[in-house]
Amino acid sequence: MVRAFGEKVFDIIEAEPERLREVTGIGQVRARRITDAWAEQKIIREIMVFLYSHGVGTARAVRIYKTYGLDAVQVMSENPYRLARDIRGIGFKTADAIAMKLGIEKTAMIRVRAGIRNLWITGTSRKMVLAASLVSARERRA
Repeated sequence: MVRAFGEKVFDIIEAEPERLREVTGIGQVRARRITDAWAEQKIIREIMVFLYSHGVGTARAVRIYKTYGLDAVQVMSENPYRLARDIRGIGFKTADAIAMKLGIEKTAMIRVRAGIRNLWITGTSRKMVLAASLVSARERRA
């Protein structure tokens, strides 16, 4: 394909996939497989770029993608605290850091609920200070 299309090969795959059949040995079925794989990889790249841009490293990004698949961006945008609930190794602190990068305010109810849930699960007294700060931040805003 590179021999046939040179540096425009990716543009051809994306914009003119029917031209792939100009290459010897590529029929309709193989051309479809190439374009389908390219489209899937493009979506995965876009998800990874989104995750990286919000401070998620490679290992966590892979776990997030494996858990949520093509819905990863939507899930994180709607409720990044689900990460702590759904993905082993990601706790409230990490989900909260991601949420802050996504623009969720410290006084947002979604954050308060997630913080309280975290306290309920972990049950440590040290974290009771966090609950108090979450609630008092919420009250200051109200």
